[in-house]
Amino acid sequence: DDSAREGVDSRFARVFGAEAAADRMQWVSGTHAMTSALRGNLKPGQTLVSATGAPYDTLLPVIGVPQAGVGSLASIGVHYQEVPLQQGRPDLQAIEAALDETTGMVFLQRSRGYTWRPSFSLETLSQVIEVVRRKLGDKVTILVDNCYGEMVELREPSQLGADIVVGSLIKNLGGTVVPTGAYVAGRTQSVENCMAAFTAPGLTGHVGPTLGLARTMAQALSLAP
Repeated sequence: DDSAREGVDSRFARVFGAEAAADRMQWVSGTHAMTSALRGNLKPGQTLVSATGAPYDTLLPVIGVPQAGVGSLASIGVHYQEVPLQQGRPDLQAIEAALDETTGMVFLQRSRGYTWRPSFSLETLSQVIEVVRRKLGDKVTILVDNCYGEMVELREPSQLGADIVVGSLIKNLGGTVVPTGAYVAGRTQSVENCMAAFTAPGLTGHVGPTLGLARTMAQALSLAP
């Protein structure tokens, strides 16, 4: 048990209007946390659909694009399909057509990342989420890369139907004082699956020393924009 870790996790869940959350400095980046979420919530034979075009550069080796490198999703039999943007916006019709019974996860990148396309508002993301739910219901996991998007609107993607949102703690929610780490928030089962991939099955989010930084992570919620 670690009451500081549990306290900070519960406050992150509250901020996101989510069932559960975990923030860990052992995640070295948002990409690392995203990798845990992808591995924990996808199974071999399923398809990952990126509904907002190409993900940012550091996620491509995780997916296995263009090559199925060691440890990539492609190397364990997870397929990948990318839906290009239409004039800088998600193509709702093409997204719906890309979804089928093999779809295990739909990925949404909220910020522009390293490209010149617009960042997406929650209104835009909610339209995509609505299309996905209408087609596949709760059979699919919706993951939102929330980096740079935290607290810039009155709600978060987890309050609009996303199963899990992920971000870095050296950006908005770190409030400039957290030196490292990342967070996940969303449905209890989705977060649990992520933590099983991050630590170990059976350990999940019940471990992870805070090493005196829990106060800093809590303070960051007050300092965050």
